[in-house]
Amino acid sequence: MTSAWYILPSNNILARHINAWHLPYSAWMLSYLVLGAAIAPSVSYALLGWTLAAFFFGFVVAAHHVDLLNQDPLGQNIPHWQSWTLAFIGLVAGGLIGAWQAAIGNMNEWLFLVVPLGAVVALGYGLEWPGFHVEGVSFPLYWAVGPLVLSALAQDFAFHPALVPAIGFAYLTALAQRVLSTRVRFIRRRVDAVDLSLHLKTGETSVVQDKSWFLFPDEWALALLSFALPCVSVCALLLRF
Repeated sequence: MTSAWYILPSNNILARHINAWHLPYSAWMLSYLVLGAAIAPSVSYALLGWTLAAFFFGFVVAAHHVDLLNQDPLGQNIPHWQSWTLAFIGLVAGGLIGAWQAAIGNMNEWLFLVVPLGAVVALGYGLEWPGFHVEGVSFPLYWAVGPLVLSALAQDFAFHPALVPAIGFAYLTALAQRVLSTRVRFIRRRVDAVDLSLHLKTGETSVVQDKSWFLFPDEWALALLSFALPCVSVCALLLRF
């Protein structure tokens, strides 16, 4: 059994790097950026593209490769020098994009402060600093709420009433992801075998010895949500045309 439901079954080095980026969850996170831009009073599609690029380099590439320097739970065996190199490139590229957009006036100058903060979050997540890479309620704040609010403010530095329910949506859906993925990771990575007896109301007994029986509903929910979130965000953005 693979270490995650989205793993590409290939030993190719490119495939292993893509696996390390946790693409379904990364697409899920990037969807909050699109949703944030869609609810802003005005939308610059070019700025949204650069915002997506900055987050891709900083949080998809850099943070995940920093994480690989601590452990390799997916078993991708990527050389450390490659992880160091890509982590450095990702942080620098993401930071430069954010600084450049602030410097040329495409977004409010106050958001320039977000660039170093984003680097701290990316490093904190990858290096598992206290409060950054946890199973609790703080994870949705920087994985979902932060990107959504930042993207909205980057587009138009003004409060919009739609931000309130959007923040609730981002927080709750990200929390659902964390609840489901925590259980899935535990079963896949730490459970070797299952031996469960189910005593049915009919008086019969059913024996479960396949851990995929536990994984199937949670992983299907995660897979469906990883497609649903991009659909919702793109739909919201298209309504702005």
